[in-house]
Amino acid sequence: MAGTTSRPSIDAVDSSPYADWGRRALGFFLDLLPALILSAIANISFAASSASVDPDWVGSQSYLVDLQGPSPMYYILHILAVLYWFANKGLLEGVTGQSLAKRVLGMRTVSEATGGVVGPWRGLARAFLVYLEFASIILCGLGLILWIWPLWEPRTQALLSDKSLGVVVHADTPAKH
Repeated sequence: MAGTTSRPSIDAVDSSPYADWGRRALGFFLDLLPALILSAIANISFAASSASVDPDWVGSQSYLVDLQGPSPMYYILHILAVLYWFANKGLLEGVTGQSLAKRVLGMRTVSEATGGVVGPWRGLARAFLVYLEFASIILCGLGLILWIWPLWEPRTQALLSDKSLGVVVHADTPAKH
């Protein structure tokens, strides 16, 4: 029917509908949130402890500022953020078809060819490509085209992370409007 905006599934392997862009975007941010929180805690703690004034300073013209580098906790929190990202978006989604957010939102990532899970290695590769897409948006804005590509793509596939690896994201339940 002309003028409709819903996209019927054209996947011969899986007849469930493709996940729409809004649900996918929400899932991305929910998956990213724990990593962002860990990184924010690391950055705030570094900023709060990186410089201190000598406590013996009594108001003279010169004073001593002690500049410190990041503590080990700064690095540990950033490493945990990266490990979380690849464990959730790479391994968990690759092995089960669902990251934590996709499970909550009723979506699953599957192989375009077989309809099955993509496996741990392709899952990790996809997590890395999603990370590159996100980083390219932040660093140069070029990644914005990668981010909005699913808006006009018939199978709502992201250009880099989905099309290059032959995966699609299906909705297990219809989106609530």
